[in-house]
Amino acid sequence: MDICYITGQRIGDVLKIRYSDIEDDGISVPQEKTGNRLKIRMTADLRDAIGQARALHRSVKCFHLFHTCQGKPFSYWTIRTLWQRATTSAGVEDAHIHDIRAKAATDAKAQGLDSKNLLGHASESANLRYLRGKETPVAEPVRIRKS
Repeated sequence: MDICYITGQRIGDVLKIRYSDIEDDGISVPQEKTGNRLKIRMTADLRDAIGQARALHRSVKCFHLFHTCQGKPFSYWTIRTLWQRATTSAGVEDAHIHDIRAKAATDAKAQGLDSKNLLGHASESANLRYLRGKETPVAEPVRIRKS
């Protein structure tokens, strides 16, 4: 989930990341929906998340970063089931795995980053679908004392 959040990518695209897609300067993510590859710059957070993913099944040989104990890539439905179990166990209602992508877009924009580029959207309208209704307006309070 950390890599989904940090990269802002679709879960299916994250599951397809191969070890060969990971380089010192970043990670290339194949985007199934558009057919494009997106290079995401390597950061300490991304490097740590990749390291944690690699450590899960270090003894198993596989081409994919995320794989089962048998060396097969995880399916979307397996991850979705694990997500549902985790949210149920945590008592979180109405949380969907796709919410991670919207949260990444919203947080990227709040940090001054290009959320459209991060998500790999070609148009601003596609990007706004992820941001609309996710941002909380911040209002300045009334001052009592004169500064």
